[in-house]
Amino acid sequence: MRRNAPSLGQLYEGAVTLLYTNPIPGHVRFVAHAVREIRNRLPDTIGGPTKKKRLDYTSRLDDIAGHAGADRRSRWQHRAQYHHHSNRRAAIR
Repeated sequence: MRRNAPSLGQLYEGAVTLLYTNPIPGHVRFVAHAVREIRNRLPDTIGGPTKKKRLDYTSRLDDIAGHAGADRRSRWQHRAQYHHHSNRRAAIR
């Protein structure tokens, strides 16, 4: 890592140092952040940059909410039709 990604190598060394020497307050969180950063950046360092875009959470949640809303509307319309037909049958009897 020192040769291909010096900053990741430093993160790794710092995390290992925090794990095995006199721990400072919050050392577990610092190590977790270092591991996450290494995990996120290492694939691009080894295999080259990917063309994958960052997930746009807002748009994705809007899509999901739109589908859920359509399902809800569809169920509501189905219930309304069922009740309408049930009321007509009751009136005929």
